[in-house]
Parts: sequence; structure tokens; C-alpha cells
Amino acid sequence: MAYENIRSWDKQDLKAIPFSNADYEQLQLKLDNLSSINRELALRIEIGFKTLRPEFIKTADGFSYSSSKEIAEYSRRRYGIELEEKHLEQLDDDAKNTGNKVYLKAILDVDYKALEGMTTKK
Repeated sequence: MAYENIRSWDKQDLKAIPFSNADYEQLQLKLDNLSSINRELALRIEIGFKTLRPEFIKTADGFSYSSSKEIAEYSRRRYGIELEEKHLEQLDDDAKNTGNKVYLKAILDVDYKALEGMTTKK
């Protein structure tokens, strides 16, 4: 997952492998440990898993994101990134029209923005 050009059959395997809550928690622990050593690599891996397995995108309480307020809190708490009010309002409008998957994409967008910030600081 650390590489952008992960092989297609590896992606298929990762999509097909059943993950229990314990597996998910173990993955989070490993990513937390890696983050203390290499934050950028840990975030790349996390984004890769979230892209392939959207069920990994959960609030701190283990639920799916269901409002722009939760997205804003995630962005602020995790990365110190403040999202514009206009953007948050648009997320809620989009969710009304297309469903809560818009919030999953918004989390990935925040993660990518944070990763971009990490890579441009080098």
C-alpha cells in the first residue's frame, strides 16, 4: 500500500480479504506506530487502504461520517486544517442529493491535502 503503483491483483486481494474489527484495530495500531517513525509513509498506506476499503473510513466512535461538521472536526483534530464554511455547506448539499458517500470522499480529500502538505515541506 505504500507504493502508488500497487499491482492490480494485490488490490483485488485487499478488496476481497475479510477484515474483522480486530483486524481493523490492529491495522490502526500498526499505522500509529509507523506514523511515529514515518508519518508520510503511514498516511500513504492509510489512504491506500481507505481507497480500497471505504469501510475503514470511520469516526472516532467507529461510525460512518454523516455530516460536514464531523468532516471539519476530523480535519481540525487530525491535521490542524480548517475547512471553509462554504465548502462544508456544499458537502451537506451534495450529500442530500447523492448520499453519504460524499463524506467518505471528503475524508480522503482531507487526507490527500495533509499528505500534500507533508510532501511540499521537504
